[in-house]
Amino acid sequence: MGRQSLYLVTVLALGLVAVCRAAGPYDLQSTNPNQVLTIHYAPFAICEEDGQINPPGFVTDMMECVNSDLGTDFDVYCSTTSGFTDCFYLVNEDQWPMMLGSYSTKADRTRLADYMINIALSTKALIVPCETQVSGFALFAPMFQPLSVNIFAMMILVHLVLANLVLLTEYVGSSGLRKTVQYSKDGPIMFYMSFMGWDLSKVRTSLGRFILFIDVMLEAVLGAYFIGSVTASTEIGVSVQFDPDSAEDYTVGCREGSTSIDILEEWGAGIELFDSTDACAAMIGVSGTGGVDACLSSYETLAYWVDNNADSGLCLYEESFSPSTRTGAVNFSYPQLRQDMDTVIADMQEDGRLDTLIAKWFEGLDDSLITGNDTSQVQMEWWTYVTIAVLAVFLIVSMLHRLVHQSENRAKKKLEARTSPTARGSESPYASVEPPSMLPV
Repeated sequence: MGRQSLYLVTVLALGLVAVCRAAGPYDLQSTNPNQVLTIHYAPFAICEEDGQINPPGFVTDMMECVNSDLGTDFDVYCSTTSGFTDCFYLVNEDQWPMMLGSYSTKADRTRLADYMINIALSTKALIVPCETQVSGFALFAPMFQPLSVNIFAMMILVHLVLANLVLLTEYVGSSGLRKTVQYSKDGPIMFYMSFMGWDLSKVRTSLGRFILFIDVMLEAVLGAYFIGSVTASTEIGVSVQFDPDSAEDYTVGCREGSTSIDILEEWGAGIELFDSTDACAAMIGVSGTGGVDACLSSYETLAYWVDNNADSGLCLYEESFSPSTRTGAVNFSYPQLRQDMDTVIADMQEDGRLDTLIAKWFEGLDDSLITGNDTSQVQMEWWTYVTIAVLAVFLIVSMLHRLVHQSENRAKKKLEARTSPTARGSESPYASVEPPSMLPV
């Protein structure tokens, strides 16, 4: 690869990184028309209950710690612990960002649970887990996920096709490929490698240069998708999807005769998500005919909420079921529910049940229902395997050719060294020339 191609590839790579970093993670799978909020887990300053960041002024340009109104009447809770810790904060792309305290201590965990429960039962939000990556080598893992590998293989495949098309134009061009290869000191294989590296100096025809230009543009687009697929899969946190302006589109239910306090006090081990009637039916092992309501009626739930438009929802159920129990729809009054929640949370905080509840919340989620930025369900295509195999063979052959070429050069130099006059020990050509005689003056 010549210097010209090296500069081109370097500039292209830097440009891609700059564009993708400026645009942010590319959401490859987010099709939900509702607002999408994400609870991120990241090092951050602790937020006081009065809305001030502790210490004051800490990264205030990145995030404000405020009690925001998103069209609903719920509060944003912040930890009162002093100092720094790892925090949860809720990011809303369209409105003020919000922040939630850490769950590293029991006091903070209670606030996290309070917040989660209020989102699920009060604002009727669907909480689903995102793919979580940790620091260190795990950050490189998304590069090898099927979606990213597919895009990377597509980049290689496109370049292989267009590079061979350039070779074809060179072959039928005025100079001819064979004559061009004849002047290539590295041989045909390394000459082909120069095309793989966008070495424009090797291209003799205008059509070939134009095709390589198109190739670079396509690689830039695919490269942006590739980087986007990697950054999207490293999203850290829990996605929360809801439409605060469409409360009538949701149904909140609980067991007949129960109140919100009863629901939380009797909450057992079950927390399940479903994204369709069939998924709900498969989850509880019953026929899904009759819609979500029928599905839930045969499921001994303590509480649930259903997105009537998207046919999805959240089921909260007891650890052991009673066959006589049935689920009926109840209209919750938000102010009353808010008051009930405060009372129940305080009670659960005292007897330690909240710690168990939080653990069940995070551990009981069904990974098969991950939505948003998750790409774990994407499979590698057959042409991805073929492309990777072709690339591997090509690289191996190229390296072997380079090694053979270098070995031949070393052998040639050794042979030249042995056959040179100096190596044979011959006399200097000036040895037989007599010095001029010294004539007397």
